[in-house]
Amino acid sequence: MLNWARLTKDLRGKMWAETANTATDHEVMIVYPGESMSSFEKFFKKEAPYARCLRTFGEMGIIKDYENIKGKLTDRGKVAMFLGYPKTSSTETFRFLNLNTIKIVLSRDVIWINKNYGSWKGLTSTSTTPIDDDDDDEEEEEVEAAVTADRQIIDAPNDTVIQEKAIRELRKL
Repeated sequence: MLNWARLTKDLRGKMWAETANTATDHEVMIVYPGESMSSFEKFFKKEAPYARCLRTFGEMGIIKDYENIKGKLTDRGKVAMFLGYPKTSSTETFRFLNLNTIKIVLSRDVIWINKNYGSWKGLTSTSTTPIDDDDDDEEEEEVEAAVTADRQIIDAPNDTVIQEKAIRELRKL
């Protein structure tokens, strides 16, 4: 998520917890092969409140500025970066980072720009986080074997019913 958003090194250090929170919110809505509903639905017996208004971490939007009365030709919004979903607000409310004050703002009045932070800022190079490759080769082989097994389960011809259910669920969103 941090790599896709193309955040600067300074923002990466400040936003890692928000990224983890949003990743967790998205992960609990995944319907895995062989399952009929997401882990959120199993636990709470209902759909996640933000399931019908998903956005990508680091996406830019213009949020309404409620401060004072504005002139006819002045900007009525502030540019902000999407961080995630609030736990206690209504369904279509989002958490944003106000880039001028570096404070978190809740808003539901947003116009999406459909750009990530790096594209909006005009950054040409992406700063990706390198992965530490000092682990044992055995552990890497175990992970590769698990991924291959997962792919075989998903690609298995007798699991077309599960695939069709997953596709139907995604189309509902």
